Amino acid sequence: MYQDRFDDSEWTHACRFSVGGDSDEDYALHLRTMKEVASLAEASKKRLAIVICQEPGFPAPDSSWRKKVAEMTASPSFRPVHCAIVTSNPLVRGAVTALNWLRKREYSEAIFGDIESALAWLEASRCHSLPTLRQTVQGWGSRSSRTGVEDRMRSVAARCANLVERGNERQPRRPD
Repeated sequence: MYQDRFDDSEWTHACRFSVGGDSDEDYALHLRTMKEVASLAEASKKRLAIVICQEPGFPAPDSSWRKKVAEMTASPSFRPVHCAIVTSNPLVRGAVTALNWLRKREYSEAIFGDIESALAWLEASRCHSLPTLRQTVQGWGSRSSRTGVEDRMRSVAARCANLVERGNERQPRRPD
């Protein structure tokens, strides 16, 4: 499912991809919206701050979508942009970072594992706070699905069992 919000007082655009929609339709809507917002910013001579949050479970764009994004971001209207991408997937973060090293961009982009770091970078890039954007993305990027909660519970239970096991190894056994 794709959600977005453009704010023309701060010149920010928040985009969220979460499980529950058709990823092809979501990416198509995202590209159309991004083109419109970037064109508005260019026409108004404003520097746009964008945060894109890909929540856990939403599929990464395939090669055809990555190509379309590359074409869009190469256009002159996309130059006055600071873009922060948020994903919990370390492989996606690594791939985007590597591509950013290899490809010269006309705009500024960074990728983060959490929304707070992305917002701090955007605010530093813009040299002022972005309270409306912060309010818009509050709670984004968290694993709110039932599967995510179950995964976290299993992880905590496994860590606790491991700690108990190690604790039992350290204590002398009592004779029965």
